[in-house]
Amino acid sequence: WLRRRDDALTHAALDAIGGVVGALTRHADAAIDALAAPVQHQARRLLVRLVAYGAEPATGTRRRELEAELRPAQAAAALDEAAAALVDARLLVRRTEAAGVTLEIAHEALIRRWSRLWGWYERDRVDVARLRELAHITEQAALHKQMLSGNFLAHVEAVAAALGDDVAPETRLLLQRSRA
Repeated sequence: WLRRRDDALTHAALDAIGGVVGALTRHADAAIDALAAPVQHQARRLLVRLVAYGAEPATGTRRRELEAELRPAQAAAALDEAAAALVDARLLVRRTEAAGVTLEIAHEALIRRWSRLWGWYERDRVDVARLRELAHITEQAALHKQMLSGNFLAHVEAVAAALGDDVAPETRLLLQRSRA
């Protein structure tokens, strides 16, 4: 828009900024780079967890998650600041639904074309899979009204310990109750 000529955006101006996708990814980079390191870390966590990944970037899609599920045990204030900054930058959408407040990536183009997000995912791929495994275990335990025990409890505790602050509050509660 800043490169418009007489209230019109020319093809040349659009090409100069890398098209809509180029402008969007530069905007996303600038929004992330403007954050302090702890807030930037939480922004990365949020963005990586809000994508349903495929084998390559072009197959990724948005995931809507409850904000409470994304809340770390230790750095809640940094997460709140990151979420607010990403919503203000229109990279995330925050909605109030019956189940609670949700977050979702605003543009599929970020998932499919923003190399920085794909790089973060590549580095965090194993942890993302483990978090999804814990979420499934937690859902099943709640569905069947069961606690974890024995070797299975030990396995889930080990996975949760390796993930640290990323473990969802419901999973932490399940582990606490299962130990008791």
